[in-house]
Amino acid sequence: MTTVRELVRRLRTAPVKEVVGRLNPILRGWANYHRHVVSSQVFNAIDWEVTQMLWRWARRRHPKKNTEWIRNRYWRVLPGANRFTAAWKEKSGRRYTLTLFRLTDLPIRRHVRIKGDANPYSPSWQDYFAQRLAAKAVGA
Repeated sequence: MTTVRELVRRLRTAPVKEVVGRLNPILRGWANYHRHVVSSQVFNAIDWEVTQMLWRWARRRHPKKNTEWIRNRYWRVLPGANRFTAAWKEKSGRRYTLTLFRLTDLPIRRHVRIKGDANPYSPSWQDYFAQRLAAKAVGA
């Protein structure tokens, strides 16, 4: 969390697309690393903290604007919830949208332990390993 907090602090004057672009790899990497443990409550807490940091970031950038204006400017209604979003238009006229990654959107996959006496070279365990492989292919 300290890394995210320091990054948001360093990007005080950066455009919103840079803030989202720099935060997304950090959040996604952390979520992918911790997705195999019981982490849904922690993911919710981190999403809340990041949202609070970004809210303070937006309030600091626009001290004379009201809450409604800030929410309409930076949070877009997307399927599921409001998302912190960077939207911009290039000189060519093409529009882009970049949305902040939320840890709670990542499905938590449990690590399935292999049976201790299973032998991949034994014909009697062939069905067991075929089922593991099929389950892994479906979950990937």
